[in-house]
Amino acid sequence: MINRALSRRYAHALLDLASEEKAVDSFGAQAAEMAAVVSGHADLSKVLYGGLFATSQRKAIVEELCKKLGSAPSVRKFLLLLVDKDRFQYLPAVVEEYRAMADERAGIARAKVRSAAALDDSTKKGISAGLGKYTGRQVECSFETDPALLGGIRAQIGGLVLDGSIKAQLERMTQTLKQG
Repeated sequence: MINRALSRRYAHALLDLASEEKAVDSFGAQAAEMAAVVSGHADLSKVLYGGLFATSQRKAIVEELCKKLGSAPSVRKFLLLLVDKDRFQYLPAVVEEYRAMADERAGIARAKVRSAAALDDSTKKGISAGLGKYTGRQVECSFETDPALLGGIRAQIGGLVLDGSIKAQLERMTQTLKQG
């Protein structure tokens, strides 16, 4: 079970370090890359996340991975600290918290936008700009198609959901008709 408070503390520490070194984006990307590599290999995850191997063996593996991935010295030290404290299994959650904190500091919001059909670039830019005006922040959108929406779009920014899909409109009409 992942301890969110602990993940936030480690993410905050890494973000402070990255800010000092003026490498917020780079440190986040390097930590995310390590998390992806480890999570993508079940055996490697078992070795690094579990307590079956000695700390020195797990540190040697992380050192080697850092060399292959070209991790900055400060990121390497941070990852080795996670191994020392037996917290390496929190790395994916630390990366998630780090991204959220870095975005907050930079005034960036991330939106997940779904549409029934693929959108052209100008429409995507318009949606991003509109969401930016609505939130008062710079919005970076990821777009995906979902034919089940029937038409329109559905945008999610954190816990905020803006649903302008035809499917949602039909559901609202159905509820209204049921209520009389």
